[in-house]
Amino acid sequence: MKDTGDMADTKKMKPKKRLLSNIYFIYTLVFAVTACAVFGFFLVQGKAMIWNLDGIYQHYNAFVYLGQWVRRIITVLFTQHKLIIPMWEWSIGYGADIVTTLSYYNFGDPFALISVFFPTSMGEIGYTVSILLRFYAAGLSFCAYCSYMKCQKWSAVCGSLMYVFCAYSIFAGVRHPYFMNPMIYLPLIFIGVERILNKKSPMLYILSIFISAVSNFYFFYILVILTVLYAAVRILSNKENRNWKTVGCYFISYLGYAVIGVAMAMVILLPTIMGFMGNARVNSVYEHSLFYSSTDYEKLLGSAVGVNSAMLWAYIGMGSIAYIGLGISFMRYKHNKWELLYFAFQILFLLFPLAGSIFNGFGYVTNRWVFSWSFIVAFIFAKNYPYILEMNTKERFKLCLGGIAYAAACILLESYGTKQVMVGCLLLLICLILMCNNEYLERKSIFSIPIRRFRLSQLLTLFLTFCCIFEFVYSKYSPNEGNYLSEFISQGTADGILNNESSSTWNLIDDESFYRIDSSTNDSSQHNYSLSSGQSTTTEYWSIVNADVYDFLSENSAYNKKSYFFTGLQSRAYLDVLTGCKYFVANASEKTQTSVPYGYGRRGNAVGYSSKYYLYENDYALPLGFTYDAVIKKSDYEKMSFAQRQQAMLQGAVIADDSVGDMKEAEPVYNDSKISYTLRCDDNCSYDGHTLKVTKDNAQVTLTLSGAANGEVYLQLLGMNFKSSDNTDDSDDDDESTNTRTNITAACGNAEGNAWYYTSKDKYAVGRNDFLINTGYSSGTRQTMTVTFQKSGTYTFNDLSVVLQPMDNLNSQVSVLKQETLQNVVMEDNHISGTITVSSKKLLCLSVPYSDGWSLYVDGKKTNIIKTDLMFCGVYLDSGSHTIEMRYSTPYIKVGCVISAVGVLAAVWIGIREKKKNDQMKEEAEHLFDK
Repeated sequence: MKDTGDMADTKKMKPKKRLLSNIYFIYTLVFAVTACAVFGFFLVQGKAMIWNLDGIYQHYNAFVYLGQWVRRIITVLFTQHKLIIPMWEWSIGYGADIVTTLSYYNFGDPFALISVFFPTSMGEIGYTVSILLRFYAAGLSFCAYCSYMKCQKWSAVCGSLMYVFCAYSIFAGVRHPYFMNPMIYLPLIFIGVERILNKKSPMLYILSIFISAVSNFYFFYILVILTVLYAAVRILSNKENRNWKTVGCYFISYLGYAVIGVAMAMVILLPTIMGFMGNARVNSVYEHSLFYSSTDYEKLLGSAVGVNSAMLWAYIGMGSIAYIGLGISFMRYKHNKWELLYFAFQILFLLFPLAGSIFNGFGYVTNRWVFSWSFIVAFIFAKNYPYILEMNTKERFKLCLGGIAYAAACILLESYGTKQVMVGCLLLLICLILMCNNEYLERKSIFSIPIRRFRLSQLLTLFLTFCCIFEFVYSKYSPNEGNYLSEFISQGTADGILNNESSSTWNLIDDESFYRIDSSTNDSSQHNYSLSSGQSTTTEYWSIVNADVYDFLSENSAYNKKSYFFTGLQSRAYLDVLTGCKYFVANASEKTQTSVPYGYGRRGNAVGYSSKYYLYENDYALPLGFTYDAVIKKSDYEKMSFAQRQQAMLQGAVIADDSVGDMKEAEPVYNDSKISYTLRCDDNCSYDGHTLKVTKDNAQVTLTLSGAANGEVYLQLLGMNFKSSDNTDDSDDDDESTNTRTNITAACGNAEGNAWYYTSKDKYAVGRNDFLINTGYSSGTRQTMTVTFQKSGTYTFNDLSVVLQPMDNLNSQVSVLKQETLQNVVMEDNHISGTITVSSKKLLCLSVPYSDGWSLYVDGKKTNIIKTDLMFCGVYLDSGSHTIEMRYSTPYIKVGCVISAVGVLAAVWIGIREKKKNDQMKEEAEHLFDK
């Protein structure tokens, strides 16, 4: 349909008029106004666009670090004239690869590069700017798609607002900023698909594939699925293409050009994928159902105009006016076949959990692909809106009747009859009434200025779009409604939280040697804060973590929550010593203070951002490099109990069976023991020696101990299983309220420990059934242990016992390991060096997390690295003096660079070829014109 609002010859337009008719200029103006209204809620409520969980711990933290990282490279380049790219960062938990850990968040994301221009103290401003630019760019790319598909300008602008400010974006766009990136890339990739379909240059397709692949591998995977679906629908919607030869040619073209785009991204994509394959999070044993619950399906209908999710991340809500275009498309289905088919697939994906699992890499069910729903609904509106002026009375009646039927269905489904959905339905009806009666807008005037009916209809549509979006956002952001912004930190506090919380106590440390900092499991204020301060800690909360670190913690039952969320070493003295923890930070709460492990003495205190913190120093900490004179086979280690394993690792290095060679095998001595007890249940549970039935949440069991002194006291649960009394499936959020998980807390004296159990129905399940819960160290007798079971249901155990771990042997065992250690240690970017003298053949254990990226040299000769104690690097040394050197390079990054270079050359060749082709076509056209 011709745009009736642009009848003048554009060549004769004045510059100002030409600008006002430009779709991108119009979009920029209306976006600016809408964004002020939408994000003004943050300003009014004094909130920063930083979510108080992953937002501050991960996204903002990584954003600030990226800026520091790039500025450090530039500084070294200009001051030392050396190009040194740090690839290993000690402050990522125990130490980890930078690219593979942080590429999920921002390494490769062009919008995150804004961090380079904002110093750490102004990181909050830069972070906000990056979010706003993502929202703006998503609308720009949508406008570009609509322009290519020849949509009317104003309807495209309205559609872009609907797309940018949908439920998915207003929820996830500020919660996880990089979740907006696929909304930017999807329309661009689809334009690329269309250009290839029309025999035009594939360069946009190649570049879009490249930028999406390099930005975030997770969403790139989702975009690949959506692109295949889109291309298939577009190709097969044309009858002339429905033959194997044509389909095959298009398939080869799309695949070939995509391979070039992916190849260009391999410098980051390949290391990231390989790192992900060795990630602890892929160990999930999650089992999903064939269908969602009936309540979920009922919610799905209303969620189309609602701001909340119907089921797992199904944020499909949009401003109510968007669905008018969908109604028109159904009446004009012959002109909207491919759009409706693509939309039908979106509905199909929402109906079955399997689709959510496939889009999540066959992991747990989550529907983070629903930005595609918003795209197709917004595009259908942009395409079909102009026809609302041409509808006859019968068609308008059908459209209004459809809206009434939808609203009635939402009202009848009382399980989701929320106020916001009702308001959304009301707005839908208002929009239908106004837009279906616009024949009364014939040559109206505003302030004596005559306005054409079409122009007034455009302004009305834009106004209604704005109203729908504002109501939509108000119901989510307003403190009187959804109060979503209560989950975000206050403005101006981000830098203080990261650098002046528990890390303020770290400034008391004046130590040039290698060390790690441990903290209490009960203190949740220290997740990843070390990233900006450069400290190595035992806390780690990233989506990609070293699988060897997870194995160490899992084999020793030394984590209490998710397989990628580590909060200290559970105050276990043996493990602290082994991992080089020399300092311990604890806030002023009594619960946290009682969690300080054996061997630590108080060294000072400091006031953090919100609490007072104390610093403790470990008298028994091992250095970066220490030596074993005996080893333990991994197969023998696996037969030991948890308590025996931690003792064994101080007496012999645990290595693979085939690495033992002629090294002496250790014969560990253990001094742990089980404590007899009598068990008493409260009124809300019963226990028969194998099965514990809990009838009410937070039921308690009291264990009266025969006596425990001078040691750590553990609650050991082996072969545990849990079945909730409520059959509710997994929830959308991480607030631990779902009935697919439960928490067990053991308190002994003033100290306590806890552990989370995840059933196979929970998205965080990894099949963990054995637990060792530390209730802390005490030199005195503790006579009772109180165990609290968070959720009602049935608990079964193969073993429920209390274990005492004395500290009598700790000092002597550590002294042996400290006899011959690495000296003259120098730690630089990607490099460690030192010297050591050993009296006999020994195994040098380096407290460096094992990675294929490390290469180790003894006396200048490259030597194989032996994985030691499950997660560290080790090497055999003959008697005598040696120089040790370790060098690091991100695994597969060199191969990735080569592949990227080949991809760039291929893209340049295609670009040159297309330019020559276009020049030739112009010459032929000019030749014909001359004739």
